[in-house]
Amino acid sequence: MSKIRLSNDDRGNIKNSLIENHFKKNIQPLLDKASELASKLMLECYPPDVLKFHKEHPEFTNIDSTSVYVYNFVKDGAFHYCDRTTIKVDNVSSGLGKQLKDYSDIGVKSILSKNKEFISLCTEAYNISMKEIELKGKLTCILDRITTVKRLKEEFPEGYRAYYQIPPEDSLTGSCDDIEKVRAELNSNSKESLDK
Repeated sequence: MSKIRLSNDDRGNIKNSLIENHFKKNIQPLLDKASELASKLMLECYPPDVLKFHKEHPEFTNIDSTSVYVYNFVKDGAFHYCDRTTIKVDNVSSGLGKQLKDYSDIGVKSILSKNKEFISLCTEAYNISMKEIELKGKLTCILDRITTVKRLKEEFPEGYRAYYQIPPEDSLTGSCDDIEKVRAELNSNSKESLDK
C-alpha cells in the first residue's frame, strides 16, 4: 500500500465523491422545491382557456422543461455553471402554431424574479454552490500534496474512505506501465525505424 501512487484521476474522483456527499443532501432539496414552485408559477401565467385546452386535449399539447440558472436570480450573482444549480421549469408548448404560440413566450425570468420565496431558494442554493467551489479548491490543494495511498490514509482519512468507494473502473491507480517497459518500447520503435 505504501507504494501505490494516486493518479490525477484518483484525486479527481476522491474530490468529486467528497463534494457530492457533502453538498448533494443540502442543495438538491432546495432545487427540487424551487423547480416545483417555478413550474407552478409559470403554469399560473397561462390563461384558463389554454390550460383547459391542455387538460382536455393532452394529445395536442406538451409540458416541456426549460432550464434556468440560479445565478440569474441572485443579487450580485456571478456566472458559474454547475449542474447542481440548474432548475427545470415546466411550461406548456404545442405544435398547434398560433393557438398556443402567443403564450409560449411568457418571460420566465421576469415572472420568477418577482416571487420572494423563489428568490430565497435560489440565493440559498447559490450560496451553497459557492461554498462548494471554494471547498473544491481547498481539496485540490490538499490532494495535490498527497501522493500515495498510505499518506492519504494517514493524513486525510475522509479522502481515504472516499478512495475506497470509487468503483474499480473509475480508478486508474497502478494503470501506468513500469518505466522500463515504456523505455523498452520506445527503444524498439526507434530501432525499427532506423532499420527501414
